[in-house]
Amino acid sequence: MDLLTADMIAKLVFTKAYKTTIEKFTEATFAKIKVLRDKIWNKFRVNQEANDIKQAFAATMVNIAREVPPHPNREFIDSVKYTIPHLREVAQNLSDVLPDKDFIWIFAALGFLYNSQSLYMETETLCNQCLSLAKVRFGENHLNIGTSLTNLAAIYHYQGRCSEAEVLLLQALDLEKHLNQLERYCSHITLNNLAEVYRAQKRYSEAEPLYLQALELQKRHKGDEHSELSSTLYNLAELYCNQKRYSEAEPLYLQALELGHSFEESKHPSLIAYMAGLARLYHLQGRYSKSEHLYQQALEKGKNILDDKHPFLSPILINFAALYRDQERYIEANNLLQQALEKSEHIYGVDHPNTKDLRQRLIKIPDTISPNDC
Repeated sequence: MDLLTADMIAKLVFTKAYKTTIEKFTEATFAKIKVLRDKIWNKFRVNQEANDIKQAFAATMVNIAREVPPHPNREFIDSVKYTIPHLREVAQNLSDVLPDKDFIWIFAALGFLYNSQSLYMETETLCNQCLSLAKVRFGENHLNIGTSLTNLAAIYHYQGRCSEAEVLLLQALDLEKHLNQLERYCSHITLNNLAEVYRAQKRYSEAEPLYLQALELQKRHKGDEHSELSSTLYNLAELYCNQKRYSEAEPLYLQALELGHSFEESKHPSLIAYMAGLARLYHLQGRYSKSEHLYQQALEKGKNILDDKHPFLSPILINFAALYRDQERYIEANNLLQQALEKSEHIYGVDHPNTKDLRQRLIKIPDTISPNDC
């Protein structure tokens, strides 16, 4: 052990060799690595060697974190599942050795991974920790504070806590304005997220200009054909759909799908949401066969590439059930709602408002009901 240097340890355990073989590791292997790492850190705790080792380890985790997409699919989550505890350890215990430019990446990556598995309580704890550490490290007036506020607001929105999300997003926008950073590309995320909160609150007239501002900002930085525009186009289409502006919504859904197909890989979860959104539009327009076909495609793709607890799946099941209900196909509607209820109970618990709402919907269309009774 005395002969081990920080450089040697980094090469053996914490650098590119570690990263390229990470998917082959078992949980037992990771446990052994952690034991070895802890022994090394304890041995060199009082000198510079320990700090070098920690920095090497943290840097490797940051490189992995940078590769985590905002909506990881099941395949990606499986490929990094044994890495998650190490990302968490950097966030909890080693953020002080991260350079300023890398600070936010660890927290963002963990948030993406947790949200894609509907682990909202874990994400909320993580985001609060990130915000607290960022305030201590950077002070109150720093872009990382704005990013931390936006990320925490997102989890509040997922949980239906829209009033709390709105407060945080307005704080983030005020901070970006104070720092003269409203024109930077990442500001479109804050604008888009605030618009989503307003849409959830049915404050449609306030949501629309924010979506348009976010879209204009993205086009200015990325051009008109970049795949990242697809999410804002989809959200704006959802707004128009809510307002029954169907003729304006359809081309936006189609454009979002077209741009979405240019994602680097065909298993991007957002494509599923785009298909389901267009399916809902067709349902509302009475174009039932087109709607059913798209819902079937979205569900099949979702079951193939998404984690069973992914938040995209339950809304698709619910809206697909509504299509069958309107066609008086009650047994099929009931089966879809039952699947959605099971997911909701598993993700949110039996007493969550979403779960209770689904239970009420099932009561209204039990599988024994006949069309004449509805």
